[in-house]
Amino acid sequence: MEPDAGKLAETGAAAGLGEDQLFQDEAGLYGTHRPDLVFVHSPLGFHVENCRRALEAGCHVCCQKPFVGNPADGRALVEIAAQAGRWISVGQTARLGDVSLLIDRVIREGLIGAPAFGHHTVYRNRMINASSYTRGESWPVIHATGIHNVDIYRMWFQSRVAKVSIRGIDCDWNPYQDPGAVTGWLEMESGPVITFMHSFVSKVPLDPKRHPYEDNMIQGSEGALHWNGPWDRGPVELLRGDADSPEQIMGNRNDFPVVMTRLMDSLAASIRDGAPVFCPADDNLWSLAAMFAAQQSAERGGEVVDVLALGEGVLSL
Repeated sequence: MEPDAGKLAETGAAAGLGEDQLFQDEAGLYGTHRPDLVFVHSPLGFHVENCRRALEAGCHVCCQKPFVGNPADGRALVEIAAQAGRWISVGQTARLGDVSLLIDRVIREGLIGAPAFGHHTVYRNRMINASSYTRGESWPVIHATGIHNVDIYRMWFQSRVAKVSIRGIDCDWNPYQDPGAVTGWLEMESGPVITFMHSFVSKVPLDPKRHPYEDNMIQGSEGALHWNGPWDRGPVELLRGDADSPEQIMGNRNDFPVVMTRLMDSLAASIRDGAPVFCPADDNLWSLAAMFAAQQSAERGGEVVDVLALGEGVLSL
């Protein structure tokens, strides 16, 4: 779907699509077809309207992250989906990667004991995308990328984010309307605290094999997990308190094709067999609440924000 007729024709020709598969707007699409599932991959500012129209047309929805820019809009869409007897899945694909699933298993099996704290550090250059992010959303370093990390912590620790404290860091080469880097911490309701440093405007030399530069650790009462990137791809090391050296439990890998296959298979199973929906929107609202709280904190110079209180107030959860 593309409102520009010229671009639509060009894209259709490149993809080998017929005229009955090309549409300039949603009215044309839903007037002709009734898809079981609609993928919403438009800019963030269009997510609410795109999701609403798909639901009203009788379709299930898989929306890219971040789901919406305003948590209250997310709450409204969840209610529309329930009334329509349809569901919204949010594409938090980090949940499906081999590294994420391994870390989840190690924590669940108690191999590092009780998780207590960790850190997340990323240096990333997204300045070439500044025009699209500046048009589409505020604080992209929080919302466009931080949402993945917050959501995966919720999965690993089986817990909501309880409190956040985030400060913005700016520099004279930052092309965004908001600071391009943030630092701070988030506290899970179950106890672990994660320190957080994320740069969207890194000036470090770019190595395509290593960019973004990423380092992570989760420390437990009996050991720790350490992994790096880019893109959470490992290698992953298990450090035990009684061991002389770390044990590599997964090497570096590119599992993006596997992740997409897992996502598509999961969505198909939900439609055909009534299987549980991958990352349902009503659950993802708590990841949004954490991001909304992080932005509030950054705008207030690092003030601690209670995510649970904010979620209950803004989302009526």
